[in-house]
Amino acid sequence: MLLLILPAWAGETRAASWFEAYERAQRHLVKGRHEKAEAALHEALDLRARPGCRLRTYGIKYRDYLPHYYLGTCQQAQGRFEEARASFERSLAEGVIESCTATQLQLLDLNQRLEDLDLLARLAGAEAPAVPSDEDLSTLRRLAVEAGAENTDELGRADAARERHAGGDADAAAEARRLYLLALSRARVEGPLLALLRSDAEAALAQVELAARGLSELPARFRTRLVTLRDASTTMSSAEAYLQVEREATDLRSMLDDHGRSRRVAQARLRRAAAESEVMVSLVEQLLESASERPKVTALRSEVQALRRLKQAASSERDQAEVVTRAERLRARLLRLSDAPVQAAAASRPSSDLPPGVLVLQWSQGLAAVPGPVLELSEDGP
Repeated sequence: MLLLILPAWAGETRAASWFEAYERAQRHLVKGRHEKAEAALHEALDLRARPGCRLRTYGIKYRDYLPHYYLGTCQQAQGRFEEARASFERSLAEGVIESCTATQLQLLDLNQRLEDLDLLARLAGAEAPAVPSDEDLSTLRRLAVEAGAENTDELGRADAARERHAGGDADAAAEARRLYLLALSRARVEGPLLALLRSDAEAALAQVELAARGLSELPARFRTRLVTLRDASTTMSSAEAYLQVEREATDLRSMLDDHGRSRRVAQARLRRAAAESEVMVSLVEQLLESASERPKVTALRSEVQALRRLKQAASSERDQAEVVTRAERLRARLLRLSDAPVQAAAASRPSSDLPPGVLVLQWSQGLAAVPGPVLELSEDGP
């Protein structure tokens, strides 16, 4: 018989990067899923062993990376106090948690945890009595409340188990101890982690606001999403809410950046089309002035004036292309009606070998220079 042993993270997709595993661990932590969080942290450590401050993850997102601090949290919550102590002491020895300005809550919490570990080992460790005393349960409850676990579901369930123990249920005391320890561990991690997640969400939203202000005109679909995101940010209070706001803000920022790049490229193309149409209209106007005063030539003057008005009203790349098309037709008609020497001189279009920044028109009377923009197009725009 073949015995298949699956790892703790089986059933979850293995992360492609350390920060994906790390963020998944934090989500498990705030929900009290310490075994899954521990597995995700080991996965993150396999992908990146060194901690760090403000490490870039993706896009505009930066993250303080403290895997051993959270690993100790998971181990403490599961009653493995010696392992928790080793993880906490390693986190301190690495020096990162002291140097990251955003992790001061974690640093204060870590020092408190180290002070509490001996007491917790006595009350709930491997050597603790199978049935805790009422005094031990009171001490665990006090630690949980001091950590901020008051009014939590775990504390309420622990109190109920303690009442059942007082009523004669011998097994309820161990259950109360487990729940008090769980309430303590969640409270210890939830406060600093929620503060960090809120900071991330607010930073992502600020980046979106900055990107939106950088656009001359914000499309309605983006404006609606931004308003919705602002409303959500005013009511967020849970880890899931912070993570949701951050994800949506990061996505919206990416879309705004893409829109801005596309808009800059479109504007560059429009300026290039406008420069080309200006050259063609100027060519037709000067060709008209150079032609002899003949009735058919004079009759075209109103059409050339209409072409200029069309050029002045052109506001899109398509409009500019229409101007060029009409100018080409008028130019051809003027060439047929003009004197032969003028035809020969004016027939050539502006040369593509000219120096950048200047478009030149060549006439029988000489040269006329029309300034043209120098445009460099790349995937990021001009």
